[in-house]
Amino acid sequence: KTSAAYQTANEGISTIGASFVSDIIKSKRREESLLKKEVVKVTMEDVQKIAMLAMKEDSPERDRDALLAILSFNVMLRASEAAEIKWAGVTQKDGMIEVHVEKAKNNQLRLGRRSFFNYEPGSDADILMCRWRLRTKRKCPYVFSHLVVCVCILYTTLLFYVKPI
Repeated sequence: KTSAAYQTANEGISTIGASFVSDIIKSKRREESLLKKEVVKVTMEDVQKIAMLAMKEDSPERDRDALLAILSFNVMLRASEAAEIKWAGVTQKDGMIEVHVEKAKNNQLRLGRRSFFNYEPGSDADILMCRWRLRTKRKCPYVFSHLVVCVCILYTTLLFYVKPI
């Protein structure tokens, strides 16, 4: 922005000035990249550990966290997409869970996106989905009505089990 204003006011910029502007831009990019959060690589084993914790303990919080981890991992959900999932958009049939994300990123036609993943009947994913449906009793149209708290808890749980890259 600064170099564009300078060029407009002075009808161009010198070679030295262009080099200086380039250096400033590069240093800003470096600063911004240093401020980014650490990337946490999540594996299927990590998701299974979270699910096992939920299966051992009869706790709504553990069930919620585990189901959120399972859906997010298998359906590749962003946090904003997980927050918008409605019960009407989640179906279980013949060993497959279908999740309809209404407001998906890069959703240019505004049709949302549908994602599927297979599960074994009686598996952790199946049991946790059924438990969570019963616990919430469809009081809210959204699967994760308190997602802000869920994401914080899930992130803390992940950090406990997963080493940052």
